[in-house]
Amino acid sequence: MAIYEFIKNLVTFRKRKHESIQESKRARTENVSNGESVGKALNDLLIKKREKRNKQRCKNGEQRKRKS
Repeated sequence: MAIYEFIKNLVTFRKRKHESIQESKRARTENVSNGESVGKALNDLLIKKREKRNKQRCKNGEQRKRKS
């Protein structure tokens, strides 16, 4: 009987987890009216990350030059 309860709880947990994932996906897509603005936002984010990484690399390069 305990095994049955355990499996039943697992199934319920998985179902709830799946529902919460679907809800969060729905919430993300509802906030943006069309896919074009999502692509633009992602592109802007990638550009910012790239600039930050390049800036960090430049700082590290200057530090290496000073040491040598």
